[in-house]
Amino acid sequence: MWDAVALFCMLLAALVLLEPWLLTRLAEPAWTGWLVQHALLPLARSACVLTFIVLAYPDIYGLDRGAPLAEALDNGRWADLLNLGFLVSLCLPLLPAMERVPGIILPLQGFLILAILFRWAVEPANPISLWPSTAAWMAVALAGLAPLLAEWLAPAQQPGHDKRRDAVLIPLQLPPLLLYGHALGAQLA
Repeated sequence: MWDAVALFCMLLAALVLLEPWLLTRLAEPAWTGWLVQHALLPLARSACVLTFIVLAYPDIYGLDRGAPLAEALDNGRWADLLNLGFLVSLCLPLLPAMERVPGIILPLQGFLILAILFRWAVEPANPISLWPSTAAWMAVALAGLAPLLAEWLAPAQQPGHDKRRDAVLIPLQLPPLLLYGHALGAQLA
C-alpha cells in the first residue's frame, strides 16, 4: 500500500506544480483556460484518486485479501468510477459551502469511489452500510479539518500561498481516505 501512497503524493504534487503552468500557457483564448481549470484538472485529480484506490486495494479496506479487482471492475465499471469521480469534481464546487473549503472535494470523491468499489467487490448477500461506524464519521471530520490545518500551516499572507497550501494539503488528504476505507472493511471482519 505504501507504493500507492507514494504514487498518489507524487502524482498530485506534479499536478500542483503543473497547474499554474497549464493555466498560464492555455489562458488564451479564454475558453481554453476555463476548460483546463474546470474540466482537465478535475479529471486529472479524479484519475489520481482512482489510481490510488485501485493500487491500494484491498489494503485500503484493511483486508488481507479481497475479491479480484478485475471482477469488481468488469463490464466498464472502471470507466464508470472515473466518470463518477469526474462528475463529482465538477458538481461539488457549484455548492457555495464547498467552494469556500479548498481541498475538501478530493476526499469526498475518494469516499464515493471507495464506497462504490467496496459495494461492487463484496458479495451481494453481505449487508453493508456506507457509514458503518464512528470511524467513518471521523474520516469526514478529518477531511474537513485538513484544509483548515493547511491554511494554518501556510497562511494566505505568504507569497505562493496556493502552492504551499496544496503541498501541505496533499498528504493530509490520505488519512481520511484510509480511515473511511478501513471503516468499510471492518464490516467484513
